[in-house]
Amino acid sequence: PTSWQEHKKLSAAMEKCSRCFDKVPKHLIIAIGTKSYLSVPHHRSLSEGHCLIVPMQHVTAATSMDEDVWLEIQLFRKSLMQMFAAQGQDMIVMETVMNLKHFPHTAIECVPLDKEVGDLAPIYFKKAIQDAG
Repeated sequence: PTSWQEHKKLSAAMEKCSRCFDKVPKHLIIAIGTKSYLSVPHHRSLSEGHCLIVPMQHVTAATSMDEDVWLEIQLFRKSLMQMFAAQGQDMIVMETVMNLKHFPHTAIECVPLDKEVGDLAPIYFKKAIQDAG
């Protein structure tokens, strides 16, 4: 595809993007930084406290973010981990990016879970990756 076609695809994706800050229903937003925001999911949460750290800029993956955006996201993540740890919980942090050809807006998902489950999470992830292999 030409760069013009890519630009048109990106523009169309941004027009429909539900994670771009100006389109997010404001009642879902928990906190606003200068480069990212924290919100609850639009969809059903995976657990109580499940939240998303989303860059303000429409980027498709953490690997394409500016460093200052990534640093702010890490501050949100660290604060959430401390908050959940104070409640005796662990937290899984994951980025899911699918259908890159549609220029999705990435988000870092933060899912709190009981400490006992959190201790076993690496084993479950490793098994799932091996089984998918």
